[in-house]
Amino acid sequence: MDRKLFVAFTTLLFMAMSGCSKAPTGTPYSAPATPSKSKIPVMTGYGFPGADKVQFKDDVKPKGDSPSGLSDITFTEVDGQQKKLSDYISDDVNNVVLVVTRGYGSYVCLYCATQTSRLIANYDKFKERNTEVVVTFPVSKKEDSGKVSELADKAIEFTDAKPESVPFSILLDVELNAVNQLGIKDALAKPATYIIDRNGDVRFAYVGSSITDRPSIKSLLTQVDSLNAENPKPTQKKEDEAPSDNEADANTDAQKDEAEAPKKTKTESKPKEG
Repeated sequence: MDRKLFVAFTTLLFMAMSGCSKAPTGTPYSAPATPSKSKIPVMTGYGFPGADKVQFKDDVKPKGDSPSGLSDITFTEVDGQQKKLSDYISDDVNNVVLVVTRGYGSYVCLYCATQTSRLIANYDKFKERNTEVVVTFPVSKKEDSGKVSELADKAIEFTDAKPESVPFSILLDVELNAVNQLGIKDALAKPATYIIDRNGDVRFAYVGSSITDRPSIKSLLTQVDSLNAENPKPTQKKEDEAPSDNEADANTDAQKDEAEAPKKTKTESKPKEG
């Protein structure tokens, strides 16, 4: 082959091969589009952003059914004893906040552990409002009941103060008995929160539509304050408060009886004259 023809052929071949690696004419090359920022924090591991970054909802309205008879649904304590929410109502307890976690699948939900940790950290605020807190851990099989300790341990780990134990009850819902009655079954359970008053009536219900859709501590305390304002707990009568007319009459009669009692005793003990 003629040398000039060979050089020309080689040059054309090189240009053709180079052109395959370039963008077509009129279409400038650009880097892949950067994914748009999501409102959900960037997650790692199991898709969990970290307990300190999780945000639950401050401004919530009731969502989901308010089931009747919730206070009489039976749960199971860790030691196997049966327990109802009505058992927590007393003279010192006006309301009970029930938080239903998603339960145990193949692992403990870290959002459930985060929610539980915040209830631990703010438990005193609920007690100050004459309100008890109960967390429920659903399990589909009785053999998984022991996994509740993993929820408790993880919740304590997520709590800044690192308490030695959880200050409120974590009850088991064995074989999803309560979950089915409440109509919140999902893979195990949808995250749900209920507040019942001292009469056993559900006054607030919130069933989450996702694993992060849960009311915050702030929103729960707001709900409790509202209920307490509607149904204030009876207070003891002050010592300097004037008694009612009936109480005043009763006190007067009692004082007369006390005053006459010594006279009768003296009369009876007076020796006879001989």
